[in-house]
Amino acid sequence: MNFAAPLFEWADREPHRRALVVGAQAYSYGDLARRASGFGSALRAAGIARGDRVALMMNNRVEFIIAYYGAVKLGAVIAPLNTFLKGEEIAYQLNDLGAVAFVGNDWGSPEFARVRDVIPSVSLFVATQPQPGAVLFDELVAGAAPDVALHDADPDDLALIRYTSGTTGKPKGAMQTHRNITAFIAATLSTQDPTIEYRPLVFVPLFHGFGDHCMMNQVFHAGRDFVLMDPFDAEAILSAIQTHHCTSFGAPPSMLWGLIHYPERTRFDTGSLREVVTGGGWCAG
Repeated sequence: MNFAAPLFEWADREPHRRALVVGAQAYSYGDLARRASGFGSALRAAGIARGDRVALMMNNRVEFIIAYYGAVKLGAVIAPLNTFLKGEEIAYQLNDLGAVAFVGNDWGSPEFARVRDVIPSVSLFVATQPQPGAVLFDELVAGAAPDVALHDADPDDLALIRYTSGTTGKPKGAMQTHRNITAFIAATLSTQDPTIEYRPLVFVPLFHGFGDHCMMNQVFHAGRDFVLMDPFDAEAILSAIQTHHCTSFGAPPSMLWGLIHYPERTRFDTGSLREVVTGGGWCAG
């Protein structure tokens, strides 16, 4: 069992099927699978093996998806980090993980670089923009053959570690197995009609369970596509719903409040929406 398997299975069956839209760029299942496999191969070439911890600190961008699925395909354990963490917080979580690789975006990478000397376990630093001591993400993927095999994990093998927030003391690494994640996705998909077109808009962060498990992973399991945005921008969200005929989105109540009270909301045609999922907070008004 590997919870990432459906992405690669869809790529084998229908490589040209659309999987993702980011801005003006569309990606097929074949595109994502090829680049994710290349990332997994690059990790393997760097000496990273099954069970090793790979930390991902990126906003909503295609590189997050490529690294996420590439690492899981190899059999590594992924740890999506909150992109708002500062250096000392990053150091604590990576040392607690025993992370061997850090993959960061253009604002997370400088914070990691500032504390890298106190995180001895990290042997591979990958960044989306040039940083001292980092390998560029695109160069890493482009230089790797997409030949890493899909790891057939035991259902109870660890797949992902996500750090808690809002608790007393230091954040705790919550461990999720391949069985945990697969069962959650299956339960969520069982509530949806497979005969109805489904195209969610995802603007909640992929590093959060709301973004990856509730949105991205279930889309790829069902062979559908989604529209990815970052960060929250009411006008851009409403425009994307209109342009791409999005059928659903997920958001915490605070974001829903912002959309409902956006003064220009009636300018946009949101008639394609059938479902809005919310959770993770409370607001009044």
